[in-house]
Amino acid sequence: MNKHYIWNVLGWLVIVMLAVLTIPNMSKLVADKGQITVPSSYQSTRATNMQKQWGRSQRGTTAVVVVFNNGDSALTASQNTQIDKTINRIKNHEDQYEIRSMTAASDSSTAASQLISKDKSTQLLQLNVHKSSSHSVSSIRSQITTLAKTSGVKTYVTGADVLNQDFSDATQAGVQKTEIIAAIFIFLVLWLVFRSPVTPLFSLLTVGVSVITSISVVANLVDRFNFPFSNFTQVFIVIVLFGIGTDYNILLYNEFRERLARGKDRYTATKEAIKIGGGGRSFTPAYPF
Repeated sequence: MNKHYIWNVLGWLVIVMLAVLTIPNMSKLVADKGQITVPSSYQSTRATNMQKQWGRSQRGTTAVVVVFNNGDSALTASQNTQIDKTINRIKNHEDQYEIRSMTAASDSSTAASQLISKDKSTQLLQLNVHKSSSHSVSSIRSQITTLAKTSGVKTYVTGADVLNQDFSDATQAGVQKTEIIAAIFIFLVLWLVFRSPVTPLFSLLTVGVSVITSISVVANLVDRFNFPFSNFTQVFIVIVLFGIGTDYNILLYNEFRERLARGKDRYTATKEAIKIGGGGRSFTPAYPF
């Protein structure tokens, strides 16, 4: 930006390092604070709060459902025997995996009518598992999935928190794919526009700095000050900054190149290009981001 550009580079290196070092765990942040919540005055929220008070043993737990399935066919006698062995194995590991309570179809005829499907192809096992910062939903899901594996039977683990965690994991995976696709797309567009392999790399570098810094700032605001946040915030930041940042870079590069062609030195050309870009000159985006 000026003859002493090295200080700008060093300054931004420090900012990026601080952003990377201070950014909270995004997966945990999405799982804890990225869910849309219903106001406390709504009946559904009040019912949930009441449910949390049902019995001391149920407080601080998450409901996990183990599903035993045989497709469209009824579970055979041998499969039911294997399921019973799995249920007994889970009972024997209640303390180890912090299982506060469990309800199986074999507990009573009432439980059987609710936990076994009418076509006898599916059987459920309900668990209430202690949830804490050290015993997260991800670890609970992994542990119960391993513990519930049953020979000859399709086994699944589900539940409200488990589904939310799966959605958060899928969102984070989607963000990573979005970043890769956007970077490749932007590189190709800039290469076609400027016929240079260097210009796209500088553009991606500057936009990458803005993305990392912005995500870190937003994540820290969410973590420390309960800033509004959703599963799609990170995706939105990536798409918007890659799109706007690249369009702005194309504007600056065009203005810079135009002034060099007029015979101006690179410092003057840079200052005038930045002045034009900051002045809000009309500009048609190079691609529909």
